[in-house]
Amino acid sequence: AAVTLDHISNGRFEIGLGSGWLEKEYRAYGIPFPSVGTRMDMLEESIQILRSMFQDERTNFQGEHFQMTDAICQPKPVQERLPMWVCGGGEKRTLRMAAKYGDKWNIPYPSPEVFKHKMQVLDGWCEKEGRDGSEILRSANVGLFLGATPKDVPRKRREFEAMFGERAAIQGGGMLIGTASEVTDRLGEYVDAGAQNVNIVMRAPFDFEGLQIFIEEVKPAFE
Repeated sequence: AAVTLDHISNGRFEIGLGSGWLEKEYRAYGIPFPSVGTRMDMLEESIQILRSMFQDERTNFQGEHFQMTDAICQPKPVQERLPMWVCGGGEKRTLRMAAKYGDKWNIPYPSPEVFKHKMQVLDGWCEKEGRDGSEILRSANVGLFLGATPKDVPRKRREFEAMFGERAAIQGGGMLIGTASEVTDRLGEYVDAGAQNVNIVMRAPFDFEGLQIFIEEVKPAFE
């Protein structure tokens, strides 16, 4: 499927991999939801298998969860090396995998301070794995709740709290909440922390007015 998308997009596809976390999605589709340790093991095996299938003529792999014997993936991707994102912020395993296997790394909803700390942990793993850390692009997912005026901001904050529920307290540091100038300043903090890329995450119902303000008033500050 990944290779097909790479061909359809004329070599612009990038694949993002993580261990998964939202149990209700697994339950909804009848997919087993093992312990986090098992999911991490499965992720590491999957990364190695996919990289081999993208570039090797045949893939052989004998892991605890997955086994491949002379597996073939043809045609190969358009790109000589299809970029692979390793996603998450776990310091013991996810960041080690990002350092060892990833072309790019993304973390969901960190504050700028947390992002900077995770960057330092990633650099430490790169050193242990003998990897040049500058080879790995560093990115963050952030939410957007942008008010057209200062009076709109409290309402946007309530919308965020209602949308994220019990996770609001955990993920609030990774939200862009405020006016255009406040959101611009907050994004600047991510840049100062070392972010090379920021993904704006929006959930339904989509706030197209806030997105338009972001495009017109915030985005130009970083071009």
